[in-house]
Amino acid sequence: MIFVSMRYISQYLFSEKVMCEMKCMKMMMSNIMHMDVKMNVALMNKMQECDEIMNATMSMMQAMKEKCC
Repeated sequence: MIFVSMRYISQYLFSEKVMCEMKCMKMMMSNIMHMDVKMNVALMNKMQECDEIMNATMSMMQAMKEKCC
C-alpha cells in the first residue's frame, strides 16, 4: 500500500516537475524572441519558484521515505 502510494506520488511530482520545466522553457523561448527585460525577470522568478517547489517536494518525499521505510 505504501509502495503504491509512493509510486503515485512520485509520478505526480514528476509530471508537476515536467510541467514546470515546460513553462520555464516556453518563457525562455519567448524571452529570446522578444528580448524583453520584464519577461527576463518573470522567467527568473518562475525558475526560482520551480526550484523551490522541487526542493520542498523532494524533502517531503525524503521525509516520507524515512518515515515509511
